[in-house]
Amino acid sequence: MGDGIRQREQRDWAGQDESGLAVGTAPPAWPQGLTVLVNAGPWLALPTGSGGLEDVVAMLVTGLRERGVRVVLASVGDTSLPADELIFAFDHGQHARMGQAYVQANSIAAAHMQVVINRIRAGGIELVHDHLEIYGPAMLATMGDDAPPVLHTVHWRLDKHQDYSRFYELLDGRGRVGIVARSAEQLSRFPAPLRRQVVAIVPNGTDVPSLELPPRRDGRLLMLNDIAPLYGTDHIAAACAELGVALTLAGPLAGMTSVAELHRLRQVAAVGTDQLSDRSGYLWFVANVQPHLRGGPTGVQWIGTVTGDRKWRLLRSAAALLTTCTSGQSVIQALTLGVPVITTAEWGDQHLVRDGVNGFIIERGAAALGAALQKLPRISAQDCQESVADYSAQSMIDGYLRAYHQAVHADSWGRV
Repeated sequence: MGDGIRQREQRDWAGQDESGLAVGTAPPAWPQGLTVLVNAGPWLALPTGSGGLEDVVAMLVTGLRERGVRVVLASVGDTSLPADELIFAFDHGQHARMGQAYVQANSIAAAHMQVVINRIRAGGIELVHDHLEIYGPAMLATMGDDAPPVLHTVHWRLDKHQDYSRFYELLDGRGRVGIVARSAEQLSRFPAPLRRQVVAIVPNGTDVPSLELPPRRDGRLLMLNDIAPLYGTDHIAAACAELGVALTLAGPLAGMTSVAELHRLRQVAAVGTDQLSDRSGYLWFVANVQPHLRGGPTGVQWIGTVTGDRKWRLLRSAAALLTTCTSGQSVIQALTLGVPVITTAEWGDQHLVRDGVNGFIIERGAAALGAALQKLPRISAQDCQESVADYSAQSMIDGYLRAYHQAVHADSWGRV
C-alpha cells in the first residue's frame, strides 16, 4: 500500500491535423489549460487492454492531454499510463480483492477516495471526472462547495445491478455532481431521481491503432473481458466445449493476468495452505470454467490478459467475439475491426448489436450458439464497421470536453 503522488512531464504537442487546428489545441469552446482529476478507481492499473471501463479511461486521459488538458490521474501505483500527476492509495491494483468479505474489501474504495479528497483539498483541481462506482459519487457529493464541479460517468446497467440501482435512486448530487450516461438507452433505465441529474450523454469510443493487422479469417472464437460469473464465462465455455469449437478466453482472472500466475496459485492450492481464502474468483473458476479447458486447436483455453498489438491482432483474427454484455469496450473494438459479435445480451446497451446485421443475439446454451455460428458467414465486415462508425475515440473526447466546458463555465448544470 502507498499514499503516492507522482509528477509526470506533460508532452509538448505541435503540428496540425487535417482540420487545420494545431494538434493538442481545442476549438474556442473547449477548456484549454484546464486541470481535471480523472478518478479511475483502485481496481486495475492502466492501461489494461481488457476491454472494460479502464480502457475507456485510458483513451480519455490520452486524448485530453493531446488537447492541452492537464490530467491528475487517481489510479494505483503501478499504472504506466502517462499523466501529468498520478495519485494512489495502493501500489497495485486491488481487483483480486473484490470478492472478499465485506469486512476485508470495504475499506479499499474508501481509502482510494480519501486520497482523491486529500488531493482536491490541496488545490489546483478545476473539475473532477469520476468513474468509480458508488464510493466516487457518494463521497464527492458530500464535499459540497469544498469540491470543484464533478462529472460521474455511469458505466453500468443499473437494472442488472440491483444494489447499485438502490444507491443511485438515493444519490443526491446537490447540484455539484452531474451524471453522464453512455446512451439514451442506458438513460431510459435510470431511476427517475438519477435521470433528473443527468447532464450529458457521451457514448464510449474506440481508436484502432495504426498497425498492420491480419485479414479477418475463420479463426477461434474470442471472449475479451474479466473471467468472472458476471460475464458468463462459465456457460459460454461450456457451450463451446460441447460444440467442439475453439474458444480463447482473454482477460484477468481473480487478479491474475498470466497463465504463469495461475500455475503458481495451483501449486499453492496443491499444498493445502489457507492462502485461497480470499480467492473466491479463482475457486469459482476451478469449479465452473476449468472443467471445460482442453487447449489445442479446437479446445477452450485461457491465455491471460492481452494488451497492445497482441490484443488487436487477436481480436482481428477472431471469427467472432462472444459476450454477455453488449456495451463493453471490446464490443465496439471488435465491430470497428469488422468482427461480428455473438451475445446473450444479458446486460449493457443492446442497441450496439443488431441481430443478423453485425452479429447475433442468442439465448444461453450450445444449441443457440451452434445455430448462430452456422449463420455467421452472412455477416459482412463492412456492416460491422458501419454500425459503429459514430463510436470513435475523438467523438467521445469531444463530447466530454463539451461537458467539461459546461461544468466549469455555467452557473448551474444544464440537463439533458
